[in-house]
Amino acid sequence: MAARAFIICRVNSVIMKFTLCLIGLGGLMLGSEKKPVYFVIVLLLGSLIAWLIVTGKPEPIVLPTAQPREVVVDVSRFEIKRHYVWLKSQGLVTAQTSSVLSAQVAGRISKINDNFTVGGSFVAGEILLSLEDDDYRNVILNNEAELANAQQLLATERGKVKQAKREWRDLGDQASNDLFLREPQLVSASAAVAAAEANLQQARLNLSRTQVTAPFDGQLLAKHADLGQYVSQGLPLADIYSTSVAEVRLPITSDQRQFITLHSSSVNPVELFATYGERSFKWAAHIDRIEAAVDATSRQYYLVASLENPFQRLLDDSPKASELQSKSTNPPLAIGQYLTAKIEGDSIDRSVRIPRQALRQQDLLWLFVDGQLVTQPVTVLQVDRDFALVQLPASFHKQNDIAVITSDLLFAFEGMSLTPSFAEQQLSNELDSLSKSDSSLLSN
Repeated sequence: MAARAFIICRVNSVIMKFTLCLIGLGGLMLGSEKKPVYFVIVLLLGSLIAWLIVTGKPEPIVLPTAQPREVVVDVSRFEIKRHYVWLKSQGLVTAQTSSVLSAQVAGRISKINDNFTVGGSFVAGEILLSLEDDDYRNVILNNEAELANAQQLLATERGKVKQAKREWRDLGDQASNDLFLREPQLVSASAAVAAAEANLQQARLNLSRTQVTAPFDGQLLAKHADLGQYVSQGLPLADIYSTSVAEVRLPITSDQRQFITLHSSSVNPVELFATYGERSFKWAAHIDRIEAAVDATSRQYYLVASLENPFQRLLDDSPKASELQSKSTNPPLAIGQYLTAKIEGDSIDRSVRIPRQALRQQDLLWLFVDGQLVTQPVTVLQVDRDFALVQLPASFHKQNDIAVITSDLLFAFEGMSLTPSFAEQQLSNELDSLSKSDSSLLSN
């Protein structure tokens, strides 16, 4: 329509100029001495055309005024409260107590326990392997004979001492002589008996050491000797570890360190996660200590989490294992297994947990206040893959919640008029329900 009106105006303009030219030409002709009739006709024709142009022009087109577009944004309300900071880390499972089982005496391995195999479980005092003990039994017999000889010599010497005392009394001399009374010989015989007893005791101890027993309840990690092998004193036989307590060494950065306070009387819970195929399992642990040194390469701190009885076999028929199995359905952990961890840190006042996309550049939030956009600076405490934990200024200490704009805008300015859409209200309610005992949203 607008293009048609433009064309009509252009045509009318050309005709108008042509008509004016005709009128001017007619006027010149009328002013000349010769006044032919056709000059009058031209003048009349030009006047007619001019009248038609003036009376036949189209009415002006009235275009409608463009109305401003309504800007609709998604707005979610989030509760302002104290939130716990959960620190994410990862580490490998280790045993709190591990040891190298060594031979205390030399000999050939004559018998091994069925549990003396990699992954085998055992209890404290259980005999894991036995060495040939014939030589040690012979030593005991020899030491018993030496002890009997020493005791016989001691008894003889005591008799000689009594006889010497009687002879000295018969002489009537009050002064005594230790050598005449055989005191040195008696001390030597007594020492010989004590030495023979010690040798016999050592021989019996060596005989008992031919049976290698477990020092604690545990499992065998690796073995270095087997049936029929001759082992010397001090030779490693196996690597073992205790199954009572496991530890996980968890590195954290200096930024994470500021959000956790450790006291000797406090317990900082830790949630450990492992995935077996499509199933995930969780173990409850606690921070036992923080290592004294910072890693020189990564400049990270190391927290040590401990958990009790994580290695028990589910197929164990012992009463202790059955009791532990009834308390937990988690599979047993393995040394060196990779676990992810969430560590409970300090609680932060005036904090809000929001979707990550709601956090704008320069640590800003877009708030919806009275139908307008208001930019609010915040302190970013923690940013996860999907969520962010921020702290509001002290001026918000009396507010219970805030309305956050979660939509992205190509152009935004302070005081911009907006129309809210609370399509994400359900999401905000679920997010606000995240508390000290519910942190599953951060495990992804």
